[in-house]
Amino acid sequence: MKNLPQKISILIIFLLLTSLIAQACAPKSNIIGKWNSGQPANMQFDFRPDGSVWLTSPNDSRQIWQYEFAGKDTLRLYDGQGRIEEYRYTVLDDTLTFYNLQTGEIVEQYTRMQS
Repeated sequence: MKNLPQKISILIIFLLLTSLIAQACAPKSNIIGKWNSGQPANMQFDFRPDGSVWLTSPNDSRQIWQYEFAGKDTLRLYDGQGRIEEYRYTVLDDTLTFYNLQTGEIVEQYTRMQS
């Protein structure tokens, strides 16, 4: 029983280190925010921290997708009608790019909107 406090301390340190490693390996939510598709459609998408994506305009706002990270650089989108799309994505500066998983071709590109 003499070593119990030492064992508890080691266990706590181990759990803290495990938690830090898991956080470092988790995908970063750098897609959160408002994005514009540009011309000709000029659509605005709001990726929210709760995993929802909203199509927004000055007069209306509606949820169109749910998203989740399916890997380090892969995003899965659910449209509410049972359809699932999966894309590789990158965020460089203020540009969000979605790529086809099979071909690597650019599918969509968005520009971050300034608040």
